[in-house]
Amino acid sequence: MIPFFRKIRKKMADDNRPLKYMRYAIGEIVLVVIGILIALQINTWKNDVNTRKLELSTLNELINALSQDTLTINSYLSHLTRKKEVTRNLLEHLAKKKPYNTSLDNQFMIAYTQSGYKSFNISAFDLLKERGLDILSNENLRRNISHHYTIDLGELVSWFERLERVNMAQTPNLYPLFTVDTPNSNVSEAGFHPNNYDNLIENPELVAPFKHYELVTLSYIKRLDEYKEKTIILLKLIENEIEK
Repeated sequence: MIPFFRKIRKKMADDNRPLKYMRYAIGEIVLVVIGILIALQINTWKNDVNTRKLELSTLNELINALSQDTLTINSYLSHLTRKKEVTRNLLEHLAKKKPYNTSLDNQFMIAYTQSGYKSFNISAFDLLKERGLDILSNENLRRNISHHYTIDLGELVSWFERLERVNMAQTPNLYPLFTVDTPNSNVSEAGFHPNNYDNLIENPELVAPFKHYELVTLSYIKRLDEYKEKTIILLKLIENEIEK
């Protein structure tokens, strides 16, 4: 293309010889500038395309991570719901001073046992930080993602850790009252066997830790429900950005 324009310019310069060299020089400069501008435009376009591909790849990684977190939360909530029901049934059984049966051992264990509800997938956010948050063109989405992982998740994990420390404080109040029983080393059939069941149902202070665990379980459920809702909202925002 440039050689073609160069031939036309040279012919025009030949028609007016006194201005030949000046026009030729100016034409050379114009062609060089046009060539540079075209090259810059093409390079900018290629960079924009590559940046968008990297942005979409990162957003898809975030979708996968957040979707996995949603499944993890659902699993936690399912466990906690069962724990809540078992604890309530156990407390009702004790409050009504019903007779002991071996199924109570497993219920005592379920009511007591706590799990670390904080295994969330942050690999995609780490990848985003490595690539640079500015790779996300949507500033509002960038803020929401950063807030979700640095504030929302941070507060959730910190809250879980505080609860676990409180739960550990209940251990000395319970261990003297029970014997851990694992029939034939089968963990699924393990339980806390009360050393003195009659004393347990007659003394409300002895069952107070289980009431504590019920309240803790309800708190876990509430917090996880709130975090799940925030996760789903962020997922929708990312999906909308990808569809643009």
